[in-house]
Amino acid sequence: MRGDCGKAWSHIGAMVLCASLSAGCGGGNDGPELIDVYGTVTMDGQPLEGATVQFAPEGGAGEGRRLVAGRTDSSGEYSLQYSPSRDGAAPGSYRVSITTYREMEVDEEGMDVPGSPETVPDVYNVNTTLAADVSSDNAEHNFELDSSEGEVIGGQGGEDFGDDDEAE
Repeated sequence: MRGDCGKAWSHIGAMVLCASLSAGCGGGNDGPELIDVYGTVTMDGQPLEGATVQFAPEGGAGEGRRLVAGRTDSSGEYSLQYSPSRDGAAPGSYRVSITTYREMEVDEEGMDVPGSPETVPDVYNVNTTLAADVSSDNAEHNFELDSSEGEVIGGQGGEDFGDDDEAE
């Protein structure tokens, strides 16, 4: 009986600790005002599937602004994710990078996940010319890429513009 009581108190203590850690570390909706940012990416008029879209704050991170990212689906549609529990981006000006390059990874079960080659010209990633202003009046950002612009730099993905490694 005594052992069961100790276990119950240790479970309660663990729950309280988890609740206070998640409350203090952005586990809820605490933090900056976010705008749900979404859009479509096409290349040569066709949806670009499996691309990573990154928004990096102009002038660096600060005031709730940081690197945010999303991945396009089979329709070329994406939405940005601020953190694992929050979608969107803080209002402000961003440089945008779009890349299809991904290195091979190993998933949680130890299985290989194949990478993918870069198919997007450098003017949209490592030498990006893309920009976006995020506001409540300007949440949809569509990107129409042209494969004849710039050159595809093999084996390189979009530049990680931010100092924050939490976003992809």
